[in-house]
Amino acid sequence: MGSTTERVLTRFVLFFVKTAQGSEKMKVNGTFELLEKNQNLYEYLTERDFDLTKIAVERNGAIVPKVQYENINLKDEDTLEIVRFVGGG
Repeated sequence: MGSTTERVLTRFVLFFVKTAQGSEKMKVNGTFELLEKNQNLYEYLTERDFDLTKIAVERNGAIVPKVQYENINLKDEDTLEIVRFVGGG
């Protein structure tokens, strides 16, 4: 592809085409993502190789306890904030 404008426009069009075809979208750490299949929070996180012992997840403004990850089914318009714990001094 040529210019940055062309690349951005192409991604924008693909996003809306996929959304119009029934894919759901959610916001993760400020970025929209398409949900290509039904899955729970645990599946979502493990498929993306998150270390569950070193993260905290907020869904739609509420902290999700780790014991609930498998019970939370992700839906259209969910907003996730995933933070990683880091050490330092």
